[in-house]
Amino acid sequence: NPSSESHSDGWTAKSIVETARADIALAVSCDPDEIVFTAGATEADNLGVLGAALGAPSKRRRILVGATEHRAVLEAARAAVQFGFSVELIPVDRLGLVDISCLRALVDDSVAVVSVMIVNNEIGTIQPLDEIVSISRAVGAFIHTDATQAPCAMEIDVAEWGVDAASLSSHKIYGPKGVGALYLSAAAPWRPMPLLFGGGQEQG
Repeated sequence: NPSSESHSDGWTAKSIVETARADIALAVSCDPDEIVFTAGATEADNLGVLGAALGAPSKRRRILVGATEHRAVLEAARAAVQFGFSVELIPVDRLGLVDISCLRALVDDSVAVVSVMIVNNEIGTIQPLDEIVSISRAVGAFIHTDATQAPCAMEIDVAEWGVDAASLSSHKIYGPKGVGALYLSAAAPWRPMPLLFGGGQEQG
């Protein structure tokens, strides 16, 4: 138990976890404190979309997601409807690229979360994340990207991307199953609400 503070085995486990956190942070260009371990990309997507929506200021009650998102993002967004949010799909063209003009027309200061996966898991489309971030940042929205497929397609630099959160998965890059991570920027406009409750691990 890496959360145990009362014996040497716990301290050893914690050291291993923190070394892994630092390795991942180095690989994606962020601070180790900005890596939150999860049980997989699905949990990370849920935190980055539903958790972020629940943590948003009360005036922000819209969620925008790409039309070709993974179901972990689409269903997390739809789950927010029961909490008073509306969900709108950002259209894509025949290549699966987000329609930037539509995104620009959709965003305003009522948007809580914008989520667009940088590399599509089925057709491999790589989105113009810089434009998506620029447009979304201008209205103060929380920006999430499902980056699960990104390590196989590009170098990852979450600081350069400018997103508030990015989901990652171990088994997509030959690591063990049942391990994921959420990059959560220290500069994000707000913190996601937790979706699991317990001992307060992973910064709550």
